[in-house]
Amino acid sequence: MATTTSTSAAATAAATAAATESHGSGSHQPLAESIRRALRCPGCGSELEDGPPLRCVSCGTAYPRTDDGPLDLRLHGTRSYQLDYEIGSGHPDETDVNLGSLPMNANPEVDFSTVPLPHHLTGELRSFFPRARNSDSVCIDIGCGRGICRDVVEHSGFAYLGFDYGNPAAATWADAHALPLADNSIQFAISNAVFEHIRFPHVAMSEVYRVLAPGGVFLGSVAFQEPYHSHSYYHFSHLGTLSCLQSSGFRVEHVSPSTTRRTLRSHSKVMYPRLPRKIARPLVHLWQWTDDLYCRLATAIGLVSSEQRDFYIQRTTGVFKWVAHKD
Repeated sequence: MATTTSTSAAATAAATAAATESHGSGSHQPLAESIRRALRCPGCGSELEDGPPLRCVSCGTAYPRTDDGPLDLRLHGTRSYQLDYEIGSGHPDETDVNLGSLPMNANPEVDFSTVPLPHHLTGELRSFFPRARNSDSVCIDIGCGRGICRDVVEHSGFAYLGFDYGNPAAATWADAHALPLADNSIQFAISNAVFEHIRFPHVAMSEVYRVLAPGGVFLGSVAFQEPYHSHSYYHFSHLGTLSCLQSSGFRVEHVSPSTTRRTLRSHSKVMYPRLPRKIARPLVHLWQWTDDLYCRLATAIGLVSSEQRDFYIQRTTGVFKWVAHKD
């Protein structure tokens, strides 16, 4: 089944809205040459002539940067995007996919022991960071906010390209539905808590697959049992996350529930309305703590099996994390 989606800058103002909640600081540094070579017009896909401003060699669209502001590579106007789905095949293929807790990678490629790490980037997820193949390797950070992952990405040897839709602290603006990059041009992609904010997530996921080179890695997370926030459209179950990745072409290694970002903790910002947060949040966290304690004790005495506990966490997590590959 083929579907055609029309996207526009105005219609996708929340495409990477989650990143505006990130912490850290971005900088408007000159583009690395490897990044500059990979850039393309998001409208027609043609190469960009050097500026200022950058200008498409085919359609003539200009992509300016102010002296102190981001490089604006967002889509101008609208375009159609066609996707093909194979229907009638039932549920997504769970063969060889770990749907349980994310383990530490037994053979990590990068040593982060001396590097300060963003609070949201768990040790398990960062253990799957690849090492850059060469000095031209590029990593994109979709919904980068203020670029808090720049240091860990550059520590892994990559040239860092962070995209956000309109955060003034981001170095580059782009629409996740129309990534301004050539096919097969990057090695690594990351995205933290962004895809729930994207209006057409299958389109954005297919864009990541398009720009990743064979052998590329895609790491990320997405909201599940979190409350509505910042124009969030879809909150993904493990099957929804798996389906979105697989239907875009990815080979999925892990779709794992967060064991710390649980439902109650995720809702602590909105529960007990009008009660001061310094009172409301401890109440909710105590509730979550007692639930966690019960699960651990019930598992220890055999009242609940480890499989049942894992299934419970899967149903009550606030966030799913994934590790996926383009073969």
